[in-house]
Amino acid sequence: MGTPDSISSVKDIEPQLVRLGLVCPDGHALVKMQTKDLEEALLTYFLGNDVDDAAVVRLYGPSRKESSKTFEVSVGLVEISRCFYPRSTHTGAVLSSAVCSQCLPVFYESQGLWDNGLGQRELFFEVEMWFDDGVLSRVEVSGLSREQKRVQMLKDGVGVLPDDDRLVKRRIKELLKENEST
Repeated sequence: MGTPDSISSVKDIEPQLVRLGLVCPDGHALVKMQTKDLEEALLTYFLGNDVDDAAVVRLYGPSRKESSKTFEVSVGLVEISRCFYPRSTHTGAVLSSAVCSQCLPVFYESQGLWDNGLGQRELFFEVEMWFDDGVLSRVEVSGLSREQKRVQMLKDGVGVLPDDDRLVKRRIKELLKENEST
């Protein structure tokens, strides 16, 4: 069991990701994933436009250190590294997991000591991507929408809270503020 690699997407390719079907059930582009199907070494890969054809989504990475400089600042030494991400030549399927950064979690009553009685369950999706020499050719996403997850949790006896609950409203405001800053 290795450690997962991460796959992120550059922001300007979200329309291509939507076109390819790399979306949650509510239609939001899935832009951050984790996988153990690549090198399993905590490496970072990116999905971005191909340099030669902007309509093509390509896998780049893992990063390779280009140069490194050390600067002295008032709090000590800081190493600044410049990395570049070469074109990946991966061919085959990559299974990964993703959380939609735009979908709100499902909120429920919790007995935890640190969560003020409010628990939240994120929406996880299984994503299978097929690459041909690094080019993303096909995508399959499986998982429940937020409403489907709420219904499932209610059937399982979890005390799901409505979005107009006072604590839920406050937490939604906090989450939206966090999303704006990222």
